[in-house]
Formats: sequence, structure tokens, C-alpha cells
Amino acid sequence: MICKNSVGRLWSIGVAALCCALFLMRPGSAAAGIAAGLERCAKSMIPALFPFLVISEFICQTGCAPLAAFPFRPLCRLFRVSPAGGSAISMGMLGGFASGCSSISSLVKTNAITPDEARRLLCCCAGISPAFAISAVGYGMLGNSFVGWALFWGNWAACFFCGWLVSFRSDSPKLRDTNTQTALHTSIGNAFVASVNGAVAKMLTICGFVVVFALFAAVLAPENAPYKAALLLDLLLEISAGCRSAAAEPAGQLFFCTISMSLLGLCGWAQMRAILPDSVSLRTFLFTRPLHIALAYGVARLLLKLLPGDAVVLTGLAAGERLVLASSLPWESALCLFAFLAVTCQAITSLRRNANPL
Repeated sequence: MICKNSVGRLWSIGVAALCCALFLMRPGSAAAGIAAGLERCAKSMIPALFPFLVISEFICQTGCAPLAAFPFRPLCRLFRVSPAGGSAISMGMLGGFASGCSSISSLVKTNAITPDEARRLLCCCAGISPAFAISAVGYGMLGNSFVGWALFWGNWAACFFCGWLVSFRSDSPKLRDTNTQTALHTSIGNAFVASVNGAVAKMLTICGFVVVFALFAAVLAPENAPYKAALLLDLLLEISAGCRSAAAEPAGQLFFCTISMSLLGLCGWAQMRAILPDSVSLRTFLFTRPLHIALAYGVARLLLKLLPGDAVVLTGLAAGERLVLASSLPWESALCLFAFLAVTCQAITSLRRNANPL
């Protein structure tokens, strides 16, 4: 045991030393990667995700998860999860996998679903958002919003099938007494403060991983790197970078975009692991990824065949750098506003702890 611990520590020290050496050898690339990550957070991640993180937290804090999940109750019965789990599906379809994971985390903490239900629910609610699929990838990167719609519905059709498959032999959820669920906050005001505070903490975590993986991408694959190597690295590291590289591929744009959206990249996996409780395993989600890629690609191809011939022409626009929104703040203003919210929420939390030390 001592030998294993020593080997593990030496391995960690070696990896850290190698990273430091890379950063020192390529300081310009490292600085450019950090800047690109911060800009991506301000332009894309915060405007697209933060509102849905607040909403998902607020729904669970106020105990409204069963009500918000009402339209998805048939799916919950199909997936053999508690009715409250439908709120995670709705948040995932609106805000993407980060919002879905945030909702799952809140449901587990309030005892609305069990960790086993959360493990299976993750397979059917960790998909892509319409803002990313349709606006950013379809219109912004591929030059065709119809392709974005096909990618979106293909991704979610695969999510629902994988969720049903992993729940096929599971037992039906047991009815829970609502009085035994953990009521964290009773008033609307306290629920709102807690929801914003929790959303800010999760948003900071997400942005931290985005910046770190943008740094690694810039250092490991500089601008003069071979294109195939850069494409493979982007697909492995981060979903938006993977889709952007796939859009520049002369052939196989739809296939590589599907792979990136299904795998979510190591950055997406790190975000999910940081957001979800430790009791929720990602192993089942990992095992479903090959099937998810095949199903998502097949459904997307089928949907595109049903569209008129001129509607499915891919142009591969080079301008697809961001999640396109109808309107947005300048990225510097958005970043300052989010920093102000983070500091404010931290101050409110400190005041509440001082007022209620127990």
C-alpha cells in the first residue's frame, strides 16, 4: 500500500512538473489559452447557462420540482425514476448538460430522488441545449440552422433511448413521504438567495474548467499543429472547441459534431463530476456513449433526409466562435457583472453564517 501511494505521488509530481515545463516553454500560447477561455465564459457560458442554473436551483429550493416535472411524468415512468426527476429533463433540454446535472444535484440533496435514480437519470438529461446546437453549431459554425435542429433532436433522441435502456431492468421508484424530504428553505426570499448563491458557485466551477481546458488546448496544440491532431485534441477536451474544429473539416462535419456533442469532452466530464454529488456515479453514463454516438448520428441523418435538398447544404462558416444569442452584453461587462454577483452572494452567505452560527 505504501509503495502504491508513493508511486501515485511520484506520478502526480511528474505530471505537474511536465505541465509547468509546457507552460514555461510556451508562455504566449498559455496566455492566449487563458484569454480565450475567459472570453468564452463571458460570451458563451455565462449568458447561456447561468439563468438556467438559477432556475433549476430555485425550483428545487422551493419544492416545486414535481410541479415543474409534470409534462415529463410519462418519461419518468418510462425511465423508472421519481416524478420529480422530470425537472432535470426539462432543465437539461433548455440549458444543456450542466443545467441538467445541477438539477440532479439539487434533487439528490433534497432527497427527491435516490443516487441510483440520479445515475440513470443522468443518461437521459445530460444532452445539449438548443442555443448551442441550433444557434452556435447549426447557424454559426455550419451555416445552416436546419442541421442544428437535426443535431439537437438526434442528441436528445439518443439520450432518451439510453436512459430507457439503463432503466429497463430497474425497479419502479418507491413512493416517498414529502415530509421526509429535506426542506432547505421555506420562504421565497431565502430560496431565491440560496438559488443564486448555488448557481454562482456552480457557474464559477464550470468557468474554471473551461479556462483550464482552454489553456491545455492552446499549449498542447498551437496554431501550427497538424489539423488532424488539433481536431482529435479538441474533440477530446471540450465540446465547443470540438464542434468548431469539426465545422472546419472538409468532410464529415455532421459526424464529428455528433461525436463532440455525445462525448461532451473531458471538460464536460469534469464539470459534471464537480456539480454532481459523489454518490452519483458516472460509470453508466460512460458506458452509454458509443451507443449514444451511433443513435444520435443516425437520427440526425434521417431527419436531414426528410428536409428539402437545399436546406441541408453545409457551408462551414469560420465565424462560429460563440453561442449566438439574440442580444448580449459586451464580454467585459458580462464578466464584471458576474464577478459582482459572485462577490455579493459570498458576502450574503458570510452574513447569514455569522447571524446563525449553528
